[in-house]
Order: sequence, then C-alpha cells, then structure tokens
Amino acid sequence: MTPKDLPEWGTVATIEASRWDAASAYVVVDAHRLDDETPYLWKTTDYGASWTRLTAGLDREVYLHVVREDTERRGMLYLGTERGVMVSLDDGESWRELGLNLPTVAVHDLAVKDGDLVVGTTGRSAWIFDDLTPLRSPLAELPAVHLFPTRPATAWYYTRPPLGGLPGAATTRPGAPPSTTTWRKSPRNR
Repeated sequence: MTPKDLPEWGTVATIEASRWDAASAYVVVDAHRLDDETPYLWKTTDYGASWTRLTAGLDREVYLHVVREDTERRGMLYLGTERGVMVSLDDGESWRELGLNLPTVAVHDLAVKDGDLVVGTTGRSAWIFDDLTPLRSPLAELPAVHLFPTRPATAWYYTRPPLGGLPGAATTRPGAPPSTTTWRKSPRNR
C-alpha cells in the first residue's frame, strides 16, 4: 500500500484524496530532516495498490510540502515546495513555476477558495493568487487576442484611532476597479 521507493523514515507531509476519482490520491513525503532534499510525490489510481512518481521536471534539490487538486479543472495540480509554488496542467506529468510576484519562500499549505489560490507560507504570511480563470483556460481554444471576464472587486480600508494605537475597524468599498487579464497568441505561447 506504500510506494516502493518511499524513503525510509520520510515524513508523509500531505495526502490529497482526489475529488474526481475515488480510487485516486496524491502523497507528498518530506525527507529533508534526513539530509535528503529530493522531491517525493506519488499518485495512485487504484486505491494504493500501485504508485506513480510525479516529479519529472521538478528541481532535484527542492523538497515538497503540499499538493492540492484544482476544484474546477480535472488534472490541474498545485504543489507547495520549499521555494515556491508549482502548477501542473497535465495531472503531474510536467510542472512549471507559478511565480507571479511570490517571493522565494517555503509554501506549507495551499487552498483553492472561491476561484483563488490561497498560499500559506513560512515567514511571509499568506499570499493570494486572484482569479484562477486564465490559468484554467485551455489556451489552444482561445482567439488570437482574449480579454478574460473580470470579477467584482472590493477594496479594504483599515482605520486607526485618532491618537494612534491599535488598528481600528476594517471597512470595504464595493465597486473598486477590477483587475483585468488579457492573453495574446504569439510564437512563444502557442
């Protein structure tokens, strides 16, 4: 029931049961306390009878903390590593960095919430990748130039008491300008 190449004394950091298939799950193992910074990630599609390694394309010296499935696109995975976030659009067969202004930081937890990716880090608090719609979109099916739909935006304002001290109440102002995302076909991103 365990992967054959599981490192002895490695710590199971995450088990992510698939939302798409009851027989499937993902497992992240952390062995960095054993001086092994190898990334360990497996997938089972048969209730744990067999396991497939999903680390092709990952840095061989960056260990992993967490894996999460996307809530809307089957086969889309997010991976929290010791140095940031990776994303796979093909069920873990290949990975790419999801930088987008996130500093190089250990990512210990991930959650997909209301169409956003919430990133829990060490030392940098939380970070939110707003609106996963562009990342979830099949780019091959988009026209040469595409403007993704915008979502309603809310601006938060924090007030301070007149004489200083602790922050006061937080208030919102609906109707804040939304962010927009565009995509343009080019020889690099076909």
